[in-house]
Amino acid sequence: MLMDSGHIQETDVVYVNKKRRKDNLPPIEPLYTRQDAQASLSHFFSVGLERPFLVADGVEATFHNAGHILGSAWVALEIREFSTGKQWRLIFSGDVGRPGMAILKDPALPDAADILILESTYGSRLHPTRGKRGRSSGMWCARRCAARQGDYSLVCRGAHAGARLHAQPARGGRRHSHAADLRGQPLAVNATEVFRLHPEEWDEEVATFLKEEGRRNPFDATHVEYVRDVVRSKKLNYLKESAIIISANGMAENGRILHHLKNNIEEPENTILIVSFQAEHTLGRKLASGARVA
Repeated sequence: MLMDSGHIQETDVVYVNKKRRKDNLPPIEPLYTRQDAQASLSHFFSVGLERPFLVADGVEATFHNAGHILGSAWVALEIREFSTGKQWRLIFSGDVGRPGMAILKDPALPDAADILILESTYGSRLHPTRGKRGRSSGMWCARRCAARQGDYSLVCRGAHAGARLHAQPARGGRRHSHAADLRGQPLAVNATEVFRLHPEEWDEEVATFLKEEGRRNPFDATHVEYVRDVVRSKKLNYLKESAIIISANGMAENGRILHHLKNNIEEPENTILIVSFQAEHTLGRKLASGARVA
Protein backbone atom coordinates (compact mmCIF):
# COMPACT_ATOMS: atom_id res chain seq x y z
CA MET A 1 0.00 0.00 0.00
CA LEU A 2 2.85 2.39 0.81
CA MET A 3 4.54 1.59 -2.50
CA ASP A 4 1.32 2.25 -4.39
CA SER A 5 0.82 5.51 -2.52
CA GLY A 6 4.38 6.56 -3.40
CA HIS A 7 3.64 5.78 -7.05
CA ILE A 8 0.54 7.99 -6.91
CA GLN A 9 2.59 10.81 -5.38
CA GLU A 10 5.07 10.55 -8.26
CA THR A 11 2.50 10.44 -11.05
CA ASP A 12 0.48 13.29 -9.54
CA VAL A 13 3.56 15.49 -9.48
CA VAL A 14 4.29 14.76 -13.14
CA TYR A 15 0.79 15.94 -14.05
CA VAL A 16 0.93 19.01 -11.80
CA ASN A 17 4.36 20.04 -13.08
CA LYS A 18 3.12 19.97 -16.69
CA LYS A 19 0.52 22.57 -15.74
CA ARG A 20 3.04 24.56 -13.71
CA ARG A 21 5.43 24.74 -16.69
CA LYS A 22 2.67 26.29 -18.80
CA ASP A 23 2.23 28.94 -16.11
CA ASN A 24 6.02 29.50 -15.83
CA LEU A 25 6.03 28.16 -12.27
CA PRO A 26 8.89 26.14 -10.76
CA PRO A 27 8.38 22.36 -10.47
CA ILE A 28 7.45 20.72 -7.19
CA GLU A 29 8.68 17.48 -5.64
CA PRO A 30 6.46 14.59 -4.53
CA LEU A 31 5.77 14.37 -0.81
CA TYR A 32 7.43 10.95 -0.94
CA THR A 33 8.33 8.38 -3.60
CA ARG A 34 8.27 4.61 -4.02
CA GLN A 35 11.94 4.60 -3.00
CA ASP A 36 11.10 6.49 0.19
CA ALA A 37 8.27 4.04 0.92
CA GLN A 38 10.62 1.09 0.46
CA ALA A 39 13.25 2.67 2.73
CA SER A 40 10.67 3.31 5.47
CA LEU A 41 9.94 -0.41 5.83
CA SER A 42 13.22 -0.98 7.66
CA HIS A 43 11.84 1.13 10.52
CA PHE A 44 8.78 -1.08 11.04
CA PHE A 45 8.44 -3.90 13.55
CA SER A 46 5.37 -6.00 14.25
CA VAL A 47 3.43 -6.34 17.49
CA GLY A 48 0.69 -8.93 17.93
CA LEU A 49 -2.89 -8.12 18.92
CA GLU A 50 -3.86 -8.21 22.59
CA ARG A 51 -0.19 -8.00 23.67
CA PRO A 52 0.62 -4.96 25.88
CA PHE A 53 3.94 -3.28 25.19
CA LEU A 54 5.74 -0.30 26.70
CA VAL A 55 5.82 2.83 24.53
CA ALA A 56 7.51 5.10 27.09
CA ASP A 57 7.75 5.41 30.86
CA GLY A 58 4.17 5.48 32.10
CA VAL A 59 2.60 4.63 28.72
CA GLU A 60 1.55 1.09 27.81
CA ALA A 61 -0.14 0.27 24.50
CA THR A 62 -2.24 -2.67 23.32
CA PHE A 63 -3.52 -3.27 19.78
CA HIS A 64 -7.01 -4.72 19.26
CA ASN A 65 -8.65 -5.95 16.05
CA ALA A 66 -10.46 -3.12 14.20
CA GLY A 67 -12.01 -5.44 11.59
CA HIS A 68 -11.50 -2.90 8.79
CA ILE A 69 -8.77 -4.50 6.70
CA LEU A 70 -6.45 -7.42 7.29
CA GLY A 71 -4.23 -6.44 10.22
CA SER A 72 -6.06 -3.22 11.08
CA ALA A 73 -6.14 -2.31 14.76
CA TRP A 74 -7.28 0.23 17.28
CA VAL A 75 -4.96 1.06 20.15
CA ALA A 76 -5.60 1.37 23.87
CA LEU A 77 -3.11 3.48 25.84
CA GLU A 78 -2.81 3.05 29.59
CA ILE A 79 -1.25 6.33 30.74
CA ARG A 80 0.14 7.23 34.17
CA GLU A 81 1.29 10.73 35.05
CA PHE A 82 4.25 10.48 37.42
CA SER A 83 3.94 13.95 38.98
CA THR A 84 0.32 13.48 40.08
CA GLY A 85 -0.13 9.71 40.05
CA LYS A 86 -3.21 10.20 37.86
CA GLN A 87 -4.08 7.34 35.48
CA TRP A 88 -6.36 7.27 32.50
CA ARG A 89 -7.15 5.13 29.45
CA LEU A 90 -7.07 6.61 25.95
CA ILE A 91 -8.46 4.69 22.98
CA PHE A 92 -7.58 5.77 19.46
CA SER A 93 -8.82 4.25 16.20
CA GLY A 94 -8.74 4.88 12.51
CA ASP A 95 -11.35 3.13 10.34
CA VAL A 96 -13.46 0.55 12.18
CA GLY A 97 -15.10 -2.36 10.35
CA ARG A 98 -18.67 -3.56 10.67
CA PRO A 99 -19.67 -6.87 12.25
CA GLY A 100 -20.58 -9.59 9.77
CA MET A 101 -18.31 -8.41 6.96
CA ALA A 102 -17.11 -11.04 4.49
CA ILE A 103 -13.94 -12.94 5.39
CA LEU A 104 -12.75 -10.69 8.22
CA LYS A 105 -13.33 -11.35 11.89
CA ASP A 106 -15.61 -8.91 13.70
CA PRO A 107 -13.94 -5.91 15.35
CA ALA A 108 -13.12 -6.16 19.04
CA LEU A 109 -15.15 -3.83 21.26
CA PRO A 110 -13.50 -1.63 23.91
CA ASP A 111 -14.82 -2.07 27.42
CA ALA A 112 -14.12 1.45 28.76
CA ALA A 113 -12.19 4.64 28.05
CA ASP A 114 -11.53 7.98 29.70
CA ILE A 115 -10.66 9.54 26.32
CA LEU A 116 -11.93 8.27 22.96
CA ILE A 117 -10.61 9.44 19.56
CA LEU A 118 -11.98 7.76 16.42
CA GLU A 119 -12.90 8.29 12.79
CA SER A 120 -16.42 9.42 11.98
CA THR A 121 -16.89 8.95 8.23
CA TYR A 122 -20.36 7.49 8.79
CA GLY A 123 -20.93 9.01 12.22
CA SER A 124 -24.03 10.87 11.09
CA ARG A 125 -26.02 7.89 9.81
CA LEU A 126 -27.29 4.45 10.78
CA HIS A 127 -26.39 1.38 8.74
CA PRO A 128 -29.04 -1.28 8.12
CA THR A 129 -28.14 -4.78 9.19
CA ARG A 130 -26.22 -6.72 6.58
CA GLY A 131 -28.57 -9.71 6.36
CA LYS A 132 -29.77 -10.73 2.93
CA ARG A 133 -29.15 -7.26 1.51
CA GLY A 134 -25.39 -7.71 1.74
CA ARG A 135 -25.47 -11.19 0.27
CA SER A 136 -27.77 -10.26 -2.59
CA SER A 137 -25.90 -7.14 -3.76
CA GLY A 138 -23.41 -9.18 -5.76
CA MET A 139 -26.15 -11.12 -7.50
CA TRP A 140 -28.02 -7.87 -8.23
CA CYS A 141 -24.92 -6.55 -9.99
CA ALA A 142 -24.43 -9.73 -11.98
CA ARG A 143 -28.05 -9.98 -13.10
CA ARG A 144 -28.26 -6.34 -14.11
CA CYS A 145 -24.95 -6.60 -15.95
CA ALA A 146 -25.95 -9.75 -17.84
CA ALA A 147 -29.44 -8.49 -18.64
CA ARG A 148 -28.11 -5.29 -20.18
CA GLN A 149 -25.22 -7.07 -21.94
CA GLY A 150 -22.87 -4.47 -20.55
CA ASP A 151 -19.96 -4.08 -18.18
CA TYR A 152 -19.77 -3.02 -14.58
CA SER A 153 -16.91 -0.97 -13.23
CA LEU A 154 -16.87 -1.19 -9.44
CA VAL A 155 -15.02 1.63 -7.71
CA CYS A 156 -13.85 0.27 -4.34
CA ARG A 157 -12.44 2.43 -1.59
CA GLY A 158 -9.20 0.53 -1.04
CA ALA A 159 -7.67 -2.74 -2.11
CA HIS A 160 -9.13 -4.60 0.87
CA ALA A 161 -12.63 -3.89 -0.45
CA GLY A 162 -11.61 -5.35 -3.78
CA ALA A 163 -10.29 -8.47 -2.07
CA ARG A 164 -13.56 -8.98 -0.21
CA LEU A 165 -15.56 -8.46 -3.41
CA HIS A 166 -13.40 -11.03 -5.19
CA ALA A 167 -14.34 -13.58 -2.57
CA GLN A 168 -18.10 -13.07 -2.81
CA PRO A 169 -18.64 -14.54 -6.30
CA ALA A 170 -16.06 -17.23 -5.66
CA ARG A 171 -18.17 -18.44 -2.78
CA GLY A 172 -21.22 -18.64 -5.00
CA GLY A 173 -19.49 -20.32 -7.92
CA ARG A 174 -21.51 -20.67 -11.14
CA ARG A 175 -24.73 -21.62 -9.39
CA HIS A 176 -26.67 -18.77 -10.95
CA SER A 177 -27.32 -18.37 -14.66
CA HIS A 178 -26.98 -14.60 -14.34
CA ALA A 179 -23.40 -14.68 -13.02
CA ALA A 180 -20.95 -12.45 -14.88
CA ASP A 181 -17.17 -12.70 -15.15
CA LEU A 182 -15.11 -10.62 -12.75
CA ARG A 183 -11.85 -8.95 -13.63
CA GLY A 184 -9.77 -7.73 -10.68
CA GLN A 185 -7.27 -4.89 -11.01
CA PRO A 186 -3.65 -4.71 -9.71
CA LEU A 187 -3.93 -3.24 -6.21
CA ALA A 188 -6.94 -5.40 -5.36
CA VAL A 189 -5.07 -8.40 -6.80
CA ASN A 190 -2.07 -7.72 -4.55
CA ALA A 191 -4.32 -7.32 -1.52
CA THR A 192 -6.09 -10.57 -2.38
CA GLU A 193 -2.75 -12.36 -2.30
CA VAL A 194 -2.14 -11.06 1.23
CA PHE A 195 -5.59 -12.29 2.29
CA ARG A 196 -4.85 -15.65 0.68
CA LEU A 197 -1.64 -16.02 2.71
CA HIS A 198 -3.33 -15.50 6.07
CA PRO A 199 -6.14 -18.05 6.51
CA GLU A 200 -5.79 -17.69 10.29
CA GLU A 201 -7.46 -14.29 9.92
CA TRP A 202 -10.55 -15.56 8.06
CA ASP A 203 -13.80 -15.69 10.00
CA GLU A 204 -15.80 -18.81 10.91
CA GLU A 205 -18.24 -18.28 8.03
CA VAL A 206 -15.41 -18.75 5.53
CA ALA A 207 -14.12 -21.82 7.36
CA THR A 208 -17.59 -23.39 7.25
CA PHE A 209 -17.96 -22.60 3.54
CA LEU A 210 -14.59 -24.11 2.66
CA LYS A 211 -15.35 -27.27 4.60
CA GLU A 212 -18.77 -27.70 2.98
CA GLU A 213 -17.44 -27.01 -0.53
CA GLY A 214 -14.19 -28.98 -0.13
CA ARG A 215 -12.08 -25.98 -1.14
CA ARG A 216 -8.84 -24.50 0.15
CA ASN A 217 -9.61 -20.78 -0.16
CA PRO A 218 -12.54 -18.49 -1.05
CA PHE A 219 -10.74 -16.47 -3.73
CA ASP A 220 -10.49 -18.88 -6.65
CA ALA A 221 -13.29 -19.48 -9.13
CA THR A 222 -13.41 -20.17 -12.85
CA HIS A 223 -15.15 -16.88 -13.61
CA VAL A 224 -12.71 -14.67 -11.68
CA GLU A 225 -9.65 -13.29 -13.47
CA TYR A 226 -6.90 -11.42 -11.64
CA VAL A 227 -5.44 -8.84 -14.02
CA ARG A 228 -1.97 -7.40 -13.46
CA ASP A 229 -0.78 -6.78 -17.02
CA VAL A 230 -1.49 -3.32 -18.46
CA VAL A 231 -2.08 -4.68 -21.96
CA ARG A 232 -4.60 -7.22 -20.69
CA SER A 233 -6.30 -4.50 -18.67
CA LYS A 234 -6.79 -2.40 -21.78
CA LYS A 235 -8.19 -5.40 -23.66
CA LEU A 236 -11.02 -5.58 -21.12
CA ASN A 237 -12.60 -2.68 -22.99
CA TYR A 238 -13.13 -4.96 -25.99
CA LEU A 239 -14.77 -7.90 -24.23
CA LYS A 240 -17.79 -9.26 -26.07
CA GLU A 241 -19.26 -10.94 -22.99
CA SER A 242 -20.60 -9.17 -19.90
CA ALA A 243 -18.10 -8.61 -17.11
CA ILE A 244 -17.70 -6.91 -13.76
CA ILE A 245 -14.44 -4.98 -13.46
CA ILE A 246 -13.32 -4.30 -9.90
CA SER A 247 -10.96 -1.36 -9.45
CA ALA A 248 -9.60 -0.44 -6.04
CA ASN A 249 -8.98 3.26 -6.46
CA GLY A 250 -11.71 4.48 -4.18
CA MET A 251 -11.94 8.11 -5.24
CA ALA A 252 -11.49 7.45 -8.99
CA GLU A 253 -8.54 9.81 -9.00
CA ASN A 254 -5.68 7.56 -10.10
CA GLY A 255 -4.86 4.24 -11.68
CA ARG A 256 -6.63 2.08 -14.23
CA ILE A 257 -10.12 3.06 -13.12
CA LEU A 258 -9.63 6.29 -15.09
CA HIS A 259 -8.92 4.24 -18.22
CA HIS A 260 -12.02 2.10 -17.68
CA LEU A 261 -14.21 5.12 -17.00
CA LYS A 262 -12.99 6.86 -20.13
CA ASN A 263 -13.80 3.86 -22.30
CA ASN A 264 -17.08 2.76 -20.72
CA ILE A 265 -18.90 5.59 -19.01
CA GLU A 266 -20.66 6.90 -22.13
CA GLU A 267 -22.15 3.55 -23.13
CA PRO A 268 -25.78 3.36 -21.89
CA GLU A 269 -25.63 -0.42 -21.34
CA ASN A 270 -22.69 -0.06 -18.92
CA THR A 271 -22.97 0.77 -15.24
CA ILE A 272 -20.50 2.47 -12.90
CA LEU A 273 -21.17 1.30 -9.34
CA ILE A 274 -19.49 3.22 -6.51
CA VAL A 275 -19.57 1.14 -3.36
CA SER A 276 -17.97 3.38 -0.74
CA PHE A 277 -17.44 6.85 0.69
CA GLN A 278 -16.13 9.49 -1.74
CA ALA A 279 -14.10 12.43 -0.46
CA GLU A 280 -15.16 15.95 -1.37
CA HIS A 281 -13.80 17.44 -4.63
CA THR A 282 -12.79 14.03 -6.07
CA LEU A 283 -13.97 12.55 -9.34
CA GLY A 284 -15.63 9.75 -7.39
CA ARG A 285 -17.71 12.26 -5.42
CA LYS A 286 -18.74 14.03 -8.64
CA LEU A 287 -19.86 10.73 -10.17
CA ALA A 288 -21.72 9.70 -7.04
CA SER A 289 -23.55 13.04 -6.89
CA GLY A 290 -24.70 12.68 -10.51
CA ALA A 291 -22.56 15.38 -12.09
CA ARG A 292 -22.86 15.34 -15.88
CA VAL A 293 -19.52 17.09 -16.47
CA ALA A 294 -16.34 16.60 -14.38
